[in-house]
Amino acid sequence: MERAFFRMRLNPGMEDEYDANHRAVWPSVLDAIGQSGVHAYSIFRDGLDLFFYVEAEDFKRSMDNLNADPEHTRWNETYSYMFESIANPTTGEGEQSLIPEVFRFEVRDGAK
Repeated sequence: MERAFFRMRLNPGMEDEYDANHRAVWPSVLDAIGQSGVHAYSIFRDGLDLFFYVEAEDFKRSMDNLNADPEHTRWNETYSYMFESIANPTTGEGEQSLIPEVFRFEVRDGAK
């Protein structure tokens, strides 16, 4: 399982609208995420800073699947005005570039 973490930044004043949109994500977008190969997807917000955590068997393939999905594309285009910049996380460009993992601790199979 691959784990990816990346960040983006909202334009000032977009916080409440961003949160509201994510309390009502379109079912078609949720379906696209589920069918893309993503196993877990979380977004955390600290002020204007957004932090995205994704787990997928193959992160690049999952992102390619999402980027090819018309409903996911429509969602991104509809709300693109909220962000300082938007880049594809698989390219490593812009504010949405992947953040490297430097440490991980996991408890597996009930071990302590």
